[in-house]
Amino acid sequence: MTAAALAKVLGPRLSITLVESSEIGIVGVGEATIPAIQQFNKLLKIDEDDFLRHAQGTFKLGIEFVDWFEKGQAYMHAFGPVGRDLAYVPFHHYFLKENAGSLWDYSLNWVAAKQARFARLERIADTPLAGLTWAFHFDASLYAAYLSKFAQALGVRRLDAKIAIDAPEHVPSQEHIELVRFVAVRKCPVEMHREAGILIGHAATWQGRSAKVVEWITLV
Repeated sequence: MTAAALAKVLGPRLSITLVESSEIGIVGVGEATIPAIQQFNKLLKIDEDDFLRHAQGTFKLGIEFVDWFEKGQAYMHAFGPVGRDLAYVPFHHYFLKENAGSLWDYSLNWVAAKQARFARLERIADTPLAGLTWAFHFDASLYAAYLSKFAQALGVRRLDAKIAIDAPEHVPSQEHIELVRFVAVRKCPVEMHREAGILIGHAATWQGRSAKVVEWITLV
């Protein structure tokens, strides 16, 4: 995600190398997201239908917690606004004053989810009310592969390697780094090794750690 976002926003101003290992698999489970993921995809200008096909995704209007308060009870956290604020006063103050039914009756996401309804509705026509707010449920490994391919199409170079960080035994590893080492899974051009080593070295220093890159890469 980071490589794709940097490549899209900053473009050719940066030379980006993505380091990931094919030996360390991505857990291919369903990934439950929140609406921020939709904004991230918009930032990348990803076609939503294309992304959903490749990641085997579905739309998501909220999160339901079964047996939340007690056995048999469920709570749904619906995305999006509830009601509409008036005159700078949050909606829930009006709701509490009137005691008008359930608060979730004023959530379009909640009502739509309960009725298994969905549409790309950003506003309710002829009203000042917002439409639906959605996220996605998808296969995390497929989404990662999709973004990796997307990033590489923007010029990001991919290094198939593992990163090993060595630290002295007598101090916590987060305080001092003696060695940043790449263990390549597949052979890559020498210039990629050098740039990737510099990239990680800078990252370690940027995080406030002292890092000395003494070995660029070890081929296996």
